[in-house]
Amino acid sequence: MKSVAEQFIRHFASKRKFVFRTHAVERMMERGITEEQVYECAETGCVMEEQKSDECSDIKVLFAEPADRPGFYVVIAATNRFPHVVTVCLKDEDVWETVNGFIRRRK
Repeated sequence: MKSVAEQFIRHFASKRKFVFRTHAVERMMERGITEEQVYECAETGCVMEEQKSDECSDIKVLFAEPADRPGFYVVIAATNRFPHVVTVCLKDEDVWETVNGFIRRRK
């Protein structure tokens, strides 16, 4: 079942309405990842995990690139008005593993 945060982000991904934070834009440029790839990732990629913090009310959702072997993932905060793209990361095999088609953090 999709969480409210995931539904919110996917809705705005389909409308191509995200706020891209400076850090995310810098990482995208470094890694050759386009805004369109970020929108596709959020719209059709699988959710790796959700992060909730006691310090702020935002929920961050990590979406894996929609591919057989995802090379990157995006971290998007479900904020008040529009989702904010926080960062774009390359998938580190030391941190993430694929099990039964799902990407999860290694234990």
